[in-house]
Amino acid sequence: HFEHSITMAQISQKNANEHAILELLGTHQIYRNILWPAQRFFNLQEMQWLRQNYIPTDNEIWIVSYAKTGTTLTQQICHQLMECVYNKTQSADHAYYKDNNGLHATSEWITPLRSKLANNYQAFAQFIDATKNTKRFWKTHNCLDLLPFKAFPKKIIICCRNPKDEVVSFYHHHQNHAKTKNVASFDDFFVRWAAGAVDFGSYFKFYQEYWDFYQLNLKSKNSDIYWLNFEDLVCDATSKKNEIKKLAAFIGVDDIVNICEQDIDDIMRKTSLSKMRQQYQGFIIKNFIRSGKIGGWRNYFTKEQNEIVDTLIKLHF
Repeated sequence: HFEHSITMAQISQKNANEHAILELLGTHQIYRNILWPAQRFFNLQEMQWLRQNYIPTDNEIWIVSYAKTGTTLTQQICHQLMECVYNKTQSADHAYYKDNNGLHATSEWITPLRSKLANNYQAFAQFIDATKNTKRFWKTHNCLDLLPFKAFPKKIIICCRNPKDEVVSFYHHHQNHAKTKNVASFDDFFVRWAAGAVDFGSYFKFYQEYWDFYQLNLKSKNSDIYWLNFEDLVCDATSKKNEIKKLAAFIGVDDIVNICEQDIDDIMRKTSLSKMRQQYQGFIIKNFIRSGKIGGWRNYFTKEQNEIVDTLIKLHF
């Protein structure tokens, strides 16, 4: 059953046009042999424009990750650090991160923003200019060869998570999404996921490419890269506090913030599971912030599924 599903996925991918998008029931599309969400989230025209024209500014930090690996939590921590900078400096440059009833942690996807401002390139340029003197965080689930910029940014945070917990979270993500809740069971979704026939393609190919890139970059130093494991953010309070301090140093605000325990406690509270669940109430995806725990896969995996993932890990890393 598993091998048959991989074969069918490969056939579907082979028939996809390399230079065009194949629409799938208005909810998905295929481009370069990868399944993507619908047009609003993944706009080919805007992504191509970004890849041909957009050069990240020195103040930008890109959060790169596969879906459900801690992207939102990481960005929330980064935004809270910048709010701390604003509170201590009252600098107009950092007013972008001034608390707005707890909703200042905007979901910053560059491709949808370009789509929104597609008829007004000047407005996009104005947005970039308005935040040119503060830190700006973009996040993306794009694979390495489809990153939405012309040149690599100065700093990149790569988020990673145990694939066994990731697939369980990704399954619930689809089940709780109004437009994709047609997955019959976890077992069905697991087959698709293991075959790479889900949004953003194969988890294993995604991280294999980024790990190789990360290792090469250790020598070339083309970008400053911080590899962040989701487990280090959620295993316990001490580990999360350490990661917050490391992120402050990586972002380059530790000397400004001079983080004290009160600052850390405030960031811990504002990035807690309960606080973020409250923030995302009414989001298009129900229970978008779900469990945030480690090891939940044991309640879903069969022995065979566990062996399949272990084998895929060995094959790719």
